[in-house]
Amino acid sequence: MSILPCAVRTDPQGRELIRHGTALFPAACYHDRLDLAPVPWHWHDEWEAAVLWRGSALVAVEGEKRVLRRGEGFFINAGVLHAAWDHAGSACQFHSVVFHPRLVGGGVDSVFWQKYVQPLLEGGAPRGVFLDRSARWHREALEAVERLNPSLIITDLKMPRMDGIEMLRCLRDRGNHVYVIILTAYDSFTYAQSALRLGAVDFLLKPFHDGDLEQAVTALRRRMEGAEREEPALPGLKKGDKSKYVLEAMDYIGKHYQDPNISISDIALDLGISEGHLSRTFKKETDYTLLNYLTRYRIHKAMELLRDCRVKVYEVAEQVGYRDITYFSATFKKLVGV
Repeated sequence: MSILPCAVRTDPQGRELIRHGTALFPAACYHDRLDLAPVPWHWHDEWEAAVLWRGSALVAVEGEKRVLRRGEGFFINAGVLHAAWDHAGSACQFHSVVFHPRLVGGGVDSVFWQKYVQPLLEGGAPRGVFLDRSARWHREALEAVERLNPSLIITDLKMPRMDGIEMLRCLRDRGNHVYVIILTAYDSFTYAQSALRLGAVDFLLKPFHDGDLEQAVTALRRRMEGAEREEPALPGLKKGDKSKYVLEAMDYIGKHYQDPNISISDIALDLGISEGHLSRTFKKETDYTLLNYLTRYRIHKAMELLRDCRVKVYEVAEQVGYRDITYFSATFKKLVGV
């Protein structure tokens, strides 16, 4: 999903005329430069979230106005009039994402729409939320989560007073298991490990590539609909339709995956067949090569170990057959997404 320049056009009633995203993925990201032009009064059927990354802005949500500065942001509900102007000649710039509620709620007849989205669109819901650096914002955010019971939270990792990991920990301590996607510019496996232990569903590294956020939300929707397992599927779990050699190869990997020197030749020698025949048969029956299966099996075991906060990352890597922690971290991120 590309970041587009902001260009608001409205009808006489102030309704925005621009279509945000596509029918299949109704969301778009924008780069606003208030030093070039203000954002005029307008409203739209979508939700909008924004964060300032330069200067300061005067943001108005219906009758309320607030001066926001770099690192602060706001959320605008559907159908709410809002506008923004540069403040004190600061050459303000901010990024925003405008997305239709059906992106996370599906159709109006779905249980997700009726349980999570519809309450946010009704009269008693907040018209807008200012995310400033005051000491109270994180408390208000946690209270809003409890009151509105959202199905998904997208949060930055680096925030004043309470970062994304700490907010997620507070939610879990309160018994709230809402889905959370964490955004960050910090490429740290330690953060990813903490997010995983607390049940984050994705950990996106900024700047995003086209389709990253779309892929994360789409994967979450499939998970919510029961089409995906909570953890990456381990290939070959259904063993009933597998041949003798494939089953024995899977069992061998299950017993020896901790050995960093395990190879296809070791497995073939133990089974008493050629490497070529074993490799072809395994790929034909499972759609995975032996090495792909071994890698996924190791990462599956690593996910189980990482949920224990007492275990260090390098210890997990060693326990599942990796000598190089950097390679382990890269493989983990590639398969799991965090």
